[in-house]
Amino acid sequence: MSTSTMMVKGVVGNTPTLNVNKNGIEVANFVLYENRKNGYSFKYKVVVWGNPATWCRYNLEKGSKVIVLDGYLQWNDNLGKDGKPRHDLELVALDLVKQARSKGRECNENESDKTNEVSEARNSALEED
Repeated sequence: MSTSTMMVKGVVGNTPTLNVNKNGIEVANFVLYENRKNGYSFKYKVVVWGNPATWCRYNLEKGSKVIVLDGYLQWNDNLGKDGKPRHDLELVALDLVKQARSKGRECNENESDKTNEVSEARNSALEED
């Protein structure tokens, strides 16, 4: 069985949600819109597991530009709200980065504080492990 990996560059469509599954592993979900050169856009349902999921929750928001450096597509079978079976295609992101801001825009005080809070939270989580 061969696995195809993919790289996608796009804009986050909603603030990522962070949940913990029954095994205690964090799972982040968000929508990513990829704008193609031919004028079409493609919508991906993105799933991120583990520590990168926590990173997504605290570093991404609606409108953030993201590059999924490594990921793959998978089918997810579940029941819809109406009780009928649904087959969703999801992009499982293994490695992703937030695109840098354009040159000339400086980080304002609130953004700097938010970055410090995320760094402190990440450090405390690492100390617990």
